[in-house]
Amino acid sequence: MAWYRKGLWGRTARWQEKTRAGARIFRTASGVWVVTTPDLARQVLVEDTPTYPVKPAFLRVDQVRPLPPAMRAATTRRLLHLLSAAPQAMDPGAAAQLLAARPCPRFQSWGIWFMRELYRPVLSAHRSPAVDDIVDHFVESLLVDAMTRGDRLTPAGKVFASLQQRLAAEFSVRPDIPARTDEDLLDTVARLRPALTASECAEVYLRLVTALLGATGVALEWTVAMTAVHPPTGHLAAGQLRRAVLETQRLRPSSWRIYRESSRDHTLGGRHIRAGDHVIVASSVIHRDPRWWPDAESFLPDRWRGAPQPPQGTYLPFSDGPGACPARGPAVEAIRRGAAAIFDRYAVTPRFTPGSGPRALAVLAPPMGELRLAARQPDSCPAGRSP
Repeated sequence: MAWYRKGLWGRTARWQEKTRAGARIFRTASGVWVVTTPDLARQVLVEDTPTYPVKPAFLRVDQVRPLPPAMRAATTRRLLHLLSAAPQAMDPGAAAQLLAARPCPRFQSWGIWFMRELYRPVLSAHRSPAVDDIVDHFVESLLVDAMTRGDRLTPAGKVFASLQQRLAAEFSVRPDIPARTDEDLLDTVARLRPALTASECAEVYLRLVTALLGATGVALEWTVAMTAVHPPTGHLAAGQLRRAVLETQRLRPSSWRIYRESSRDHTLGGRHIRAGDHVIVASSVIHRDPRWWPDAESFLPDRWRGAPQPPQGTYLPFSDGPGACPARGPAVEAIRRGAAAIFDRYAVTPRFTPGSGPRALAVLAPPMGELRLAARQPDSCPAGRSP
C-alpha cells in the first residue's frame, strides 16, 4: 500500500482544509470521527472520560487490557522516581560520540538509537547481556522498522511475542526484588509480580521501552533538525534549547493524533456519535491553527519565553487529562540534554531525501535522510538545510 510506505501525514492537510472551512468535527470515509478544535478535544480527553475511557498505551497487557488503576498509579510513581534519578546515570556525551561513530546516521532511526544509549543504565543496569540483546532487537525490529519506517516486511506481532517470551525468563527467575538505590526498569516492572505473570511483566516492560525510546527518539531527531535549520543567535543556552523542544513538538508532535473510543451513544459538537465509534483528536491540526497560534506555520521557539501557558486544549503533544503522559517533564529534559550533547560537540547538517515527507504512522517521524556531523569549531552556531 502506498500510504504505508509514505505514511499518513498528507491526511493532516485535508483535515486542515476542513477546519479552515469551519468543520469542528467530521467523519472520514473509513468511519472515524476527527476532532479539530480545543473545546472538543478537552471534552474527549478531559471532561467526558466516562464516555471516552482512557486506554493506556503502555500499562496494559494482552494487547488491550489495562492494568487496574491502583497498579497503574503505583507503577507510574515508581517510573517517575526512576526517571527523576536517571540524569545521574545518563551520559549524553557518550551517546553523542556513539552517534558520530555511525556512518551517516539515518533519520527515522538515529534518535531512537541515541535514546537507547542514553537510557541504557535505566533500562537494565543489573542484568545479563542477554537482556541488552533483547532490547536491541526490539529497538531495531519494532521501534525503527515497524513503528517509524513502516516496514511491512517486519512481522511486528511475531517479533514482539518472541521477544516477550525470551524476556519473561528474566521475571520468572527473580520474583523478589532486592532493595537498592539504583533500581532499573526491570526492577520497577518486576514489582508487579505476582499480580502479573512473568509473560505479562515482559509485555509491560517492552511497552515502557517503547514509551521511553520511541516518541522521545523521533522528537530528538525533529528538535535537532529544526534547531539546525533555524539556529539561534549566539550560544545555544539550555533555556533556548528547551523552548526549541516545546516548539518542535508543536509543529512536529510525535503523537500527531490521539485515539479514543466512544462507550455510548451521545452528541459531540452537534454530531451523533455511536457506542464503539473511534474518535481522533487531531493534535497536529490544532497545533497549527492560527486562531490559537500566531504565525502558526513558523518555527518560533521564543513564543515559549517566560513559560507562557497556551490556551487549554491547544497544545497536546503529551495528550491531556487522565490519559496524559505522566513523564512529560523528564521526556522534555531528556530530549533537551540529548540535543545539547550533539550541538555542543558537532556542527549539524540534516540532509533529507528530495521528495520525502514526514512519516506519520505510530509516531510522526522525519523524512528519509541522514544527519551529517562535523567536529564543532569553537564559538560556531548550528546550521543546516530546511527539512
